[in-house]
Amino acid sequence: MNTESETTEAEIWSRTIQPGVGDLSVEAAREWLRLRISDTDAERVRELSQKANSGQLTAAQERELENYLNVGRALEFLKAKARLSQSHNAVT
Repeated sequence: MNTESETTEAEIWSRTIQPGVGDLSVEAAREWLRLRISDTDAERVRELSQKANSGQLTAAQERELENYLNVGRALEFLKAKARLSQSHNAVT
């Protein structure tokens, strides 16, 4: 029996970014919080999500949507670290 579990991309990003450690400078935190996906990409995510909800995604579109979701998760890790850093800098 294989007891190995597959490490997810989100787990790797979490260990790399360490969103629970607020060690960014004020300037770095501010810049990380400005990061956003483009309007074009946000629209594409909406289109793909609608297709997914109606069961109409092709395999290629499913991979594309997963890529967008992976980027979104990484972005949220960055922003969590930035928000924590801002709160730590406000205290010190």
